[in-house]
Amino acid sequence: MRVLLFLLVVAVALVAGIGYQRGWFEVSSVNDDGHSRISVDVNKDQWRKDRDAVYQQARDRLKDMEHRLDELRARAKQGDSGARHQLNEAVEDLNRKFQAARQELNELEHSGAEHWEAAKTRVNRSLDDLKNGFDKAGSR
Repeated sequence: MRVLLFLLVVAVALVAGIGYQRGWFEVSSVNDDGHSRISVDVNKDQWRKDRDAVYQQARDRLKDMEHRLDELRARAKQGDSGARHQLNEAVEDLNRKFQAARQELNELEHSGAEHWEAAKTRVNRSLDDLKNGFDKAGSR
């Protein structure tokens, strides 16, 4: 239970630090008549702009990899049977990775502020895994 609480506190601190750095919110204090007031101003537009930019970049990367996958499928139809077999195996593997990346991108699109950083990390990891698969398939 303590570990879960600790992880929750770390996650909240991480989102708060990143959000503050990116201008998602501002914290200010006012002192008057011996009283201190702290206010938090949330900039929802900035968060949406950041999220949309990350989503667009990831979507563009995924589209590029979809075109590469189509080209690899076309190459797999040519050549001798040994090369076709190897390329077809690579295409199957890349297709699984592509579908996983597409699912992560969909989750990023629908994630709220509290899950955005984790979703962004998963999308980038999936896209990097897909790219590495293409690099490996290209060397065949």
